[in-house]
Amino acid sequence: MLQQHSRCNAPAAGQHHSSALTPPVVSRHQCSKAQLHPAWHHGRQRQNVQQVQAIHIDRRQHMELAWKRQQERDDRLKQQLVLGKVVEVQDLEHLESLLDKAGSSLVVVAFYTRSCGVCKELLKEFQSMCDEAKAAQVRAVFARHNLLDDFDSWSDVSVWHKIRVPPTIFFYDGGAVVKKVTLHDVRRMGEKAPTIREMMQQDMRNMRTIFRQMIFEKAPGARE
Repeated sequence: MLQQHSRCNAPAAGQHHSSALTPPVVSRHQCSKAQLHPAWHHGRQRQNVQQVQAIHIDRRQHMELAWKRQQERDDRLKQQLVLGKVVEVQDLEHLESLLDKAGSSLVVVAFYTRSCGVCKELLKEFQSMCDEAKAAQVRAVFARHNLLDDFDSWSDVSVWHKIRVPPTIFFYDGGAVVKKVTLHDVRRMGEKAPTIREMMQQDMRNMRTIFRQMIFEKAPGARE
């Protein structure tokens, strides 16, 4: 039986048995989709290329839109500076752009919150100072910034300048802060109404005095 089995498995005469020369048999299940269907492979490549192109297009459109928004904000800022209006600073980038375009002009920024009663009085006085400076042709820029964003979180400006107590006034010269003034917070005061009103008026007078001094130091001939 063993000899018969050996004869059955032995190679026929004239044949050479070599596993190295015999190509391996690959089943259909072992073949990839790319090998079985070349069209599928090319279609997959085109899909990947289209996805990459779509990403580049979206990124370019996003950059173009961001640049367009920046240009629009810069144009509005230039117009506000020419008209001598109080500029509402949106964020830290906006403030830096304002300081850059203000050049050698003195920049006065009022930091406030909507819930601050004293801040409302300050902003009224601030607008009056802006109108007077414009009438006197004083080289000064007035701006204001809400320390809290739409979600009542501290803005990036307040975080950068570490401002937590409104109302606060910053004076900028050449893009740098040269003086800080914090007004009294009447919400934490237990004084009577007449006393509080007098302190508020005194704060406003001090703010005007500091502004005149700053203008005088920059240009003695620019006094109001």
